[in-house]
Order: sequence, then structure tokens, then C-alpha cells
Amino acid sequence: MSGGSGERLWPISRGHRPKQLLTLFKNSDSILIQTLKLAQSISPRVCVQVSKLNAKDIESHLLRHAAHMPELIVEEKSFDSAYAFLYQAALTCKESSDTILVIMPSDHIISDEKSYAKALNQGIKAISDYPEKICLVGCEAQDPSSRFGYILPGDKLSQSSYKVAAFIEKPEHTKAQSLIDQGALWNSGIIIAQAKTLLASAKKALPHLELVHQELLSAALELRSPKLSSTEKSSKLSFDYILLEQAQNLCLIKSEHKLQDIGSIQSLEDALARKPIAQAHASNNTVHSFTQHPKSYAVLGADDLELIDFDDALLIAHKDSLDEMRLLTQALKESYGSHALENCLVQERPWGSWKILFEQPGLKIKLIHVDAGKRLSLQSHKHRHETWLIISGRAGVIVDDEHKELSARESISIKPGQKHRLAALGSVDLKLIEIAQGDYIDEDDIERFDDDWHRD
Repeated sequence: MSGGSGERLWPISRGHRPKQLLTLFKNSDSILIQTLKLAQSISPRVCVQVSKLNAKDIESHLLRHAAHMPELIVEEKSFDSAYAFLYQAALTCKESSDTILVIMPSDHIISDEKSYAKALNQGIKAISDYPEKICLVGCEAQDPSSRFGYILPGDKLSQSSYKVAAFIEKPEHTKAQSLIDQGALWNSGIIIAQAKTLLASAKKALPHLELVHQELLSAALELRSPKLSSTEKSSKLSFDYILLEQAQNLCLIKSEHKLQDIGSIQSLEDALARKPIAQAHASNNTVHSFTQHPKSYAVLGADDLELIDFDDALLIAHKDSLDEMRLLTQALKESYGSHALENCLVQERPWGSWKILFEQPGLKIKLIHVDAGKRLSLQSHKHRHETWLIISGRAGVIVDDEHKELSARESISIKPGQKHRLAALGSVDLKLIEIAQGDYIDEDDIERFDDDWHRD
């Protein structure tokens, strides 16, 4: 599952560059690619479910980094986990209702892949033996946090699985501590079950829900978009609340892997305790830098601040106020529009990436990175004139019928209407500056004639 908005992680996570695409540690995969590799080691068929907002961004990331491209399932609008899970279950039932689904979150850092994979295989075995069950994976609770659901184990079901005595979703601190004292585990967010079992559980819960939630569930079961009024379109429906808390057919696998999600700044702080991209301490304050050229940071006369430095935004927050991030992002949206929460200076493409260095009406300057051996589509623009200046690497350039090879400090210009293509030759990545000028310079001014990834 890769459809969350990640608003509590602003400015690191944006609509068009969600948290799943983050590379938190040097020389490591993104969180999504790490999860995908593990899933593909378990099953030959893997689907990634995404929201319409970030579908193209996630597809570009997967085309660029995935060894084997998974299937993409695009939600027109995100309605939270219940709709997403049950939509996938209903889709699977059209092919085979006995199929075992393994639903995995893609915003967790997997530091112990061996234990994680072992738990998945044990869960699949449990459902093979007990197909009427819904299997959860629990991890050791590290503190009485209200960010997780809690699973209280019951009697043994098999050699590696347990019955579930109780499931409590995100209890308050005192209740969470009491559950830990009784041996409760954190819910990892992994769900393993036959598709038909999930649908049967949903149908059983349906009559007990509010009308708007009945419509959300019914829409998922019927593989359609919900019919909601304008005031209902923001409705969310959590699978854990409406199904798991009520279910009587749960079983549990205890996993030894440490649960590390990055759903908030606090959880990011925990994750970055090991080998961060860049981290600094200024007095009693913490700075996390996600820029290519980290600055020198100094804080005077203030303590317990969290500073998150990103290319186009800086968050400064007291550590005690981080629970209010959703209020902050809502205020940003009201003041600056959705642009502040959705757009990002860096955009990824299947062939590499680009970053906006400067932009004003009629002018946009980008730093473009093309991975070695890859090429852009054969394309043209109606309204803009482009100039390419090579910084490093070797560029293969086509402009209409002319073929050229350019090296560092060489440049070429492309007029509106000219068909052109750019490729990184040899085994070295290509870096260049692109200067676009014209009365219209937005990204949708493009016509593709040939593309290695069959994009429109």
C-alpha cells in the first residue's frame, strides 16, 4: 500500500514526492523499493496500490529503480485503508476468491529483512492451514505509544501462530501501558488473509456502520468510486477500526523485526538515529538536512527545537508541538493553496530526475540528471525554447534530423516545434543545465513521438 499523503512529515513528504520515495540513508534504496524487493522475494505477483495524486510519481520511481515492475492499481481518491484493502480483495476475488493476500505498508523501514520475511511466510502458512482466519503480524511494543494498534495474544493456534484475545486500535497512553504489561504487541500493519475472508468480514460489518461508511465499503466491494456528497468526500474509513477491532477470527504471528514506521516527525527522529543523510545538533536542538548542499546551522537562545531543512522549505517546530503537524499543514493549504503540500522542486522520471534551480514567468532553469545508458522520449514543445549546457558525462542529442555528441561545457539550443531527444552515453551519468524560455513553460507542453516507457 503506497497511497498515504504523509502530511505529518511535511516538508519532507509531498503529494508528488510522498514519504515512500524517500531515501533516508546513504547508498540505500527508497522505503518503497526496499518493501517491493522483499514482497517480490515472497510472491511472483506484487501489486502497488496508489492514489491518483501521486500515481505518475510512484510509477516513474518504480520504472527507474525496480528490477521487476509490479502491477499498479490507481485509486481515483484516497479513502483510507478500509476502502483500499477491500477494493484489492474484491479485485482479486474476480480471479480467484481463495487467493491469499499479503497486505504490506510501504512506509516502514525494514532493518531486519530476514525476520520480516520469516513472519510473512509463517503468516501465509497459517492462512493455508486456517483459511477462515485473518492473520496479523505483531512486533515488540517499545513504549506505550498511541500511534499503533495493540494485539493481545491468546492461546497457541499452531507451532508459529496464536489466537488473538483482543485488538485495540491506538489506545491512549495509560491503556497502552496496561496492554504492554499484559504482553500486547504493536500491530505491524501487515494483514494476511484469503480475499473471500476479507470480503465476508466486510459484509458482516456493513449493517453496523454509518450511512457514509456503508457507501464507502459498498463501493469498494463493487469496485467503483463512492457516491458521496461534497461534505462527505473527506470521509475516511480505517480497516483497523471497523473490522479488526470487531473481528472474532484473528490470528497472530509474532515477529522479531523492530517496527519503524515514518508516519510522523517523531518516528523519523527515531529512524534517523542510525546513519542519517545529514544530521547536526545545535545546542539542545536537532537539525535534519535533506538538501544537496547542507548549510551550517546555529541556534541561540532556544531549546528542544526540531529543524527539518528541505530544498524549498524549512520547518522549525518545538518537539512538544509535533503532534499538531496536521493543523500546520491545513493552515499552509489555506494560506498558500495545495501547491505547498503537493509540489516539490525535485521530480523523478524513469530516465533520471530534474530539479528546478530558478523559476519566474517566462523562464525556468533546471538541473537534469540522466542515468547512464538511459534516454528521454523523442519529443517537441509548442511554446518554449530550450538550451542545454552539459556539465558532466557524454550526451547523445537528436534535433530533427541532426545527431550530435556533446561533452562538458558544450551546449545546444532547441526551437519550439523541433523534435529532440537526449541520451546519457557510456557508463557515466549525464548532468546538464536546461534553460527554458517562452510565454508558456509548464511541463504539460510536450508531445511524445517515441518513448522507452510507453508514456503518453
